[in-house]
Amino acid sequence: MHTLMSFVGCAGVLTANSGLKDILKTSFCGVTRMLTGKNFSQNVRALRMVAEEVLRKESPYANTLDDLMLSS
Repeated sequence: MHTLMSFVGCAGVLTANSGLKDILKTSFCGVTRMLTGKNFSQNVRALRMVAEEVLRKESPYANTLDDLMLSS
């Protein structure tokens, strides 16, 4: 868990001013803390949601992240 949160903190720093913060604000509150590596449960949900949307074009027939993982 701590390694994952460190990774999220690094990703938050690397994606600063990319628009990810604005996208996540529509669904989650406390995004600033999330992108610094806090709020583990919200980070898991947010990263899963972002992964689904980013990978949606890879497999148009997959509706969930589980379907995407099975199709690869």
